[in-house]
Amino acid sequence: MTKRRRKRHTPDQIVRKLRDADAMLNAGKQLADVLQALEISEATYHRWRNRAPTRSVGPAA
Repeated sequence: MTKRRRKRHTPDQIVRKLRDADAMLNAGKQLADVLQALEISEATYHRWRNRAPTRSVGPAA
Protein backbone atom coordinates (compact mmCIF):
# COMPACT_ATOMS: atom_id res chain seq x y z
CA MET A 1 0.00 0.00 0.00
CA THR A 2 1.39 3.39 -0.96
CA LYS A 3 1.04 6.43 1.21
CA ARG A 4 -0.36 9.60 -0.28
CA ARG A 5 1.80 12.59 0.30
CA ARG A 6 0.04 15.35 2.19
CA LYS A 7 -0.36 18.56 0.28
CA ARG A 8 -0.24 21.91 2.02
CA HIS A 9 -2.28 24.65 0.42
CA THR A 10 -1.34 28.31 0.55
CA PRO A 11 -3.99 30.78 1.77
CA ASP A 12 -4.51 31.95 -1.83
CA GLN A 13 -5.11 28.37 -2.97
CA ILE A 14 -7.61 27.82 -0.16
CA VAL A 15 -9.58 30.94 -1.08
CA ARG A 16 -9.55 29.96 -4.76
CA LYS A 17 -10.75 26.43 -4.02
CA LEU A 18 -13.52 27.70 -1.73
CA ARG A 19 -14.70 30.10 -4.45
CA ASP A 20 -14.61 27.28 -7.01
CA ALA A 21 -16.57 25.08 -4.60
CA ASP A 22 -19.22 27.79 -4.16
CA ALA A 23 -19.55 28.17 -7.91
CA MET A 24 -19.91 24.42 -8.47
CA LEU A 25 -22.40 24.02 -5.64
CA ASN A 26 -24.47 26.94 -6.96
CA ALA A 27 -24.43 25.27 -10.38
CA GLY A 28 -26.16 22.27 -8.83
CA LYS A 29 -23.28 19.83 -8.33
CA GLN A 30 -23.30 17.51 -5.34
CA LEU A 31 -20.81 18.19 -2.54
CA ALA A 32 -19.06 14.84 -3.08
CA ASP A 33 -18.50 15.67 -6.76
CA VAL A 34 -17.13 19.11 -5.89
CA LEU A 35 -14.73 17.71 -3.30
CA GLN A 36 -13.47 15.10 -5.72
CA ALA A 37 -12.90 17.73 -8.41
CA LEU A 38 -10.99 19.95 -5.96
CA GLU A 39 -9.08 16.95 -4.55
CA ILE A 40 -9.86 17.73 -0.92
CA SER A 41 -11.62 15.79 1.83
CA GLU A 42 -14.95 16.74 3.32
CA ALA A 43 -13.26 17.44 6.67
CA THR A 44 -10.79 19.80 4.99
CA TYR A 45 -13.60 21.60 3.16
CA HIS A 46 -15.57 22.19 6.36
CA ARG A 47 -12.46 23.23 8.31
CA TRP A 48 -11.56 25.78 5.62
CA ARG A 49 -15.16 26.99 5.42
CA ASN A 50 -15.32 27.56 9.18
CA ARG A 51 -11.96 29.36 9.33
CA ALA A 52 -12.33 31.48 6.21
CA PRO A 53 -13.30 35.12 6.62
CA THR A 54 -16.71 35.40 4.99
CA ARG A 55 -16.07 38.61 3.08
CA SER A 56 -12.95 37.35 1.25
CA VAL A 57 -14.56 34.08 0.13
CA GLY A 58 -18.14 35.08 -0.58
CA PRO A 59 -19.41 36.35 -3.91
CA ALA A 60 -18.70 39.96 -4.81
CA ALA A 61 -21.47 42.30 -3.72
